[in-house]
Amino acid sequence: MTRVWTWTIVAFWAISMGLLFRDKVMPRMLQVYYPTYAEGLHHLDEEESQMGIFVQLPDRELRVGTSRRSVSPWQATRPEDTAFSITDETTLDGSALRLPLGEFMMRTTILLDTRFRVKSYDVIITTVAGNCTVSGVMRSETELEVLVTMFEGPSDRRTLKFDSSTALASGLSPLQPPAQLRIGREWTVNRIDPLSLLTEQTVSTKPVIARVERMEQIKCLGETWNTYVVSLRGERYEALAWIDETGRILQEKVPGGLGPLIMRREPVPGHAK
Repeated sequence: MTRVWTWTIVAFWAISMGLLFRDKVMPRMLQVYYPTYAEGLHHLDEEESQMGIFVQLPDRELRVGTSRRSVSPWQATRPEDTAFSITDETTLDGSALRLPLGEFMMRTTILLDTRFRVKSYDVIITTVAGNCTVSGVMRSETELEVLVTMFEGPSDRRTLKFDSSTALASGLSPLQPPAQLRIGREWTVNRIDPLSLLTEQTVSTKPVIARVERMEQIKCLGETWNTYVVSLRGERYEALAWIDETGRILQEKVPGGLGPLIMRREPVPGHAK
């Protein structure tokens, strides 16, 4: 049972944090870090997106959950702080796998200012065993104050070293502009290690090698798409992403103890594709 819980939590982090470069966030970050690519970029806009989560079994795919993303503008007291709130909510249903885990929910909310620096970072995890929360607020450009509450235990308040610009930027822009995606292209990015929020004094990052492996056609949203298949490999982390020619991620895949986890874009009720 311990191994099952460990796999569930690690897989859940992978899903909820995702590859951290979906849709409109990645192009906007590239506008900052790749100025020559800025002219053709769209801005980060209000949006809703959704991915179904499946376990790939030997003979079929089994739906085990849903991941939803919401991007909305927000305005603080000072107009210059107007920016965006990015919320990811992922649910997994253990009963779909006939495991006594019940429903497992994780919600992360990140507030960004106009310079795409982190203002706050909050996590809520809900399990049958209880809840876990992490509430983080940037006190300076290099210090993140977090309040961690594990289940019913006492809260732990700590100040962590955290670069509010480079750490997030490197996590949100592991891809090159779509025009530069070609088979064999390889580069290194730094991926935020979310578990360091709970155990370390510094929000650490892990180097990840990104590589365009091949072109591949996949079916998604009722259509056939030509996509780039990009792999990411690092310490205790491995993932694949299928990205269309505009830079939109249609499908993600991460290893799991019960079988690979597939995240596939699907229509959001009441919204366009």
